[in-house]
Amino acid sequence: MDVNNILEKKLSATQHDIESNMLNISYKDRKTNKWVRNKTKVMDIMEIIKNRKCTWAVHITRRTYNSWSAALTVSIPMGGKINRGRQLKRLTDELQQYWGNVN
Repeated sequence: MDVNNILEKKLSATQHDIESNMLNISYKDRKTNKWVRNKTKVMDIMEIIKNRKCTWAVHITRRTYNSWSAALTVSIPMGGKINRGRQLKRLTDELQQYWGNVN
C-alpha cells in the first residue's frame, strides 16, 4: 500500500473521530460516517487538501522561475539522480491525476 493512501486513511479516520466527538456520539450509537458528515456539515479533509494543492499550482504557474517557491515546487534532485524503488508522488503527478478525473 502506498504511503499517501495510508496517510489519507489516517486523516479521514481522525476527521471522523473528531466529528463524532463534536456531536458527542460514541461507536456504540451505530451512526454511519455519512450521517455524521451530514450533521456536522464539515467538508472532507482530502477534498480541502486537493483544492489547496490546485490553488498552489495555479499560484506557482503565475510566478517566474526566479522565485524560491516556484523553484522548490518543481525542483529536480541534484545531479538528476533518483533513488531506487517506487518513487513518491510529486505535486505534478497528483495534479495530472486530479485534472484527469475532473475532465
